[in-house]
Amino acid sequence: MHKLTLIGIILVVLAVVLFGIFIALSSFYLGKTTVTRSVVLGPHETANVSYSPNSITIISYSSNGTITLTHMPTNSSSVRVVESKNMVEVADLGSTSSYITFYNPNNYAVSLNYTVVSSSLTHTIEIGITFLASIASFIIGIVLIIIGVIKGRRKS
Repeated sequence: MHKLTLIGIILVVLAVVLFGIFIALSSFYLGKTTVTRSVVLGPHETANVSYSPNSITIISYSSNGTITLTHMPTNSSSVRVVESKNMVEVADLGSTSSYITFYNPNNYAVSLNYTVVSSSLTHTIEIGITFLASIASFIIGIVLIIIGVIKGRRKS
């Protein structure tokens, strides 16, 4: 067996181990901070939904009437509102907690249900690096196996 083939096999095994670590970290960290609540907003009332600093937060919501989002964070690196899916994504790089306000503009009460899922940026970066390392190790390992097999055949 050619030396490159052996190195390739080791890298593929390393990739499988890293992918296992990725799955374990994902299930442990992502979605760990989850809050689900229901609230009734009277006419022209508000509800504040807070989220942690230095985190990626997804707030999904549903209601039986029109709801307006106000007090959107300004210190965040990214805020994306997907109104068709009733979802807000916030990537907050700030050091202090903030909140989003749900406002009932109607003249009648509205029932609001929301779920907040949050993950710290540190954990998200760790998970991303582990995933990318597993993919890179796998691809490099396969290439080295192929090169090693070709070189091994040429020697014999």
